[in-house]
Amino acid sequence: MSEPPGYWHEDRRGRKYWIGPRFWTATFGSSTIEYMTDRPLTAIDCFLPDASRGTVICALQGETVDEPQWLRPLPDGGAQAGKLDVSASGLCFAETPPRADVASMYRLHGPPGRYVPVPGRVPGARRWQGPSISFEMHGAAVVEMACDSARVVHACHLPDGRRGSVFTKMTKMELREGRWEEIGPRWRRLLPDGSWNDGDVEITATDVRFIDGPSHARRQIGSRSADDAPDLEADLMASPRIAELVKDIWFATDLYRAMCNTEWHRNGHQWAATWRHAAGIVATLRDLNEGYLDFYCSDDEGTVSDDVAAELAALGWGETV
Repeated sequence: MSEPPGYWHEDRRGRKYWIGPRFWTATFGSSTIEYMTDRPLTAIDCFLPDASRGTVICALQGETVDEPQWLRPLPDGGAQAGKLDVSASGLCFAETPPRADVASMYRLHGPPGRYVPVPGRVPGARRWQGPSISFEMHGAAVVEMACDSARVVHACHLPDGRRGSVFTKMTKMELREGRWEEIGPRWRRLLPDGSWNDGDVEITATDVRFIDGPSHARRQIGSRSADDAPDLEADLMASPRIAELVKDIWFATDLYRAMCNTEWHRNGHQWAATWRHAAGIVATLRDLNEGYLDFYCSDDEGTVSDDVAAELAALGWGETV
């Protein structure tokens, strides 16, 4: 495909981290492939078998799969499986048989999936029956559905006139008149500097447009906590060095792990955080408009790396044994 501008780093525990831009594109003639780390995501303005041009989607795949399976969304909500022939002049989609895992996960043909009642369970309990991923075509844009909820818009019309992918985000919920309602934008797009910008999508029959919300307000360095009331969160927020270190996803994830299931102390005072709180602190420190779910349940919670222990010791904090 194309040489990625980053690489996977494996630490001493065998955990892998992507070093480099998480989201990038490669151009082939008038066609473009979007990548997330080193994995292709979407091919835009691709040549199709009927001589038209359109958007094709790379199916989810495991690490052991060598050749990506591409899917051409169809007007009826199904999809055609195939491969992507890449040349300097453009991208060409060619039909091939679907892999078994793709055929079971994606709606390629037949009726759409649906929720069905679960007999013998709690009243109102439902489960999804049928392929869990399907597509809706809106001109060049394609909405990817997970069960009955939109999760990605591929080839969305962006504010600068380009086309690219935008993603759903975890929104705040508020109880209003007995019903939980979403508060705030549901969508976000990744900016060239690695930060996210929130917004909404406008869906019509012929296109999907992303509408930017207010720009992310940059975090200001805070003040260190008082010696008689130490607070690790405040001390992290007050450290320019920590702000620089957490730009490295490797250190940021290790910092999250070190704050989970671990008590820290300074001047005889103890400090601890829930996993969600720890993840939110790291997301705030990175100042990229990420959410706590970008770090929550990263695995190995409670592990304190030597690097993190040394940096927290420099702030006056030690692990409570």
